[in-house]
Amino acid sequence: MKKTGITLFMASFLAVANLLPSASASEGWEAGIKVASGPAGSTLAFGQQSDATDLVDGLYDVPAMLSGTMQVYFLNEAGSFWRDIREMGPYKEWRLVIFSQTGEPVTISWDPAALPAESEIKLINQTNRQETDMKNADEFTLGITPESLLLIEVSNN
Repeated sequence: MKKTGITLFMASFLAVANLLPSASASEGWEAGIKVASGPAGSTLAFGQQSDATDLVDGLYDVPAMLSGTMQVYFLNEAGSFWRDIREMGPYKEWRLVIFSQTGEPVTISWDPAALPAESEIKLINQTNRQETDMKNADEFTLGITPESLLLIEVSNN
C-alpha cells in the first residue's frame, strides 16, 4: 500500500511538473562583456528574456559585489548588477559604469555572435558620444580614465 501511494504521488508530481513552464522554454538572448585593465578584470552579462522583467528578477539578475582597483557594473534604479536581464521590448538600454584605479587603459570586449541578429546594438561612450556598433566590432578601448559611463542601446527592428 505504501509503495502504491508513493508511486501515485510521484506520477502526479511529474504530471504537474510537465505543465509548468521551464526556464529553457523562455525566448531571448544573453551576451557577456569582459572589461580589463592591467591585471584587473571583470565579466558581466546583459540581455533580454521573455519571462524577465525590467525590475530585479532573482532568476536572472545578479547584484554586484564591488571592491578592488577596478569596479564594473550595470547601474539601474534598483542598484548595481553584474548580470542584468530585461524583459523583451522594442528598445532597452543598460548603463555600464567603470571605475578603474589601475593607471592603464580599459578594454571592453564581447562576442558579436552572441547578440541577436534582428537588433541594432550600440555601445556609446557618454563622455564623447563615440558610438560602436557591437555587431560589427568585438572590442572598445577607453583611455586611462578613473571613471567612465557607457550606454548600451538595443533597438529591436
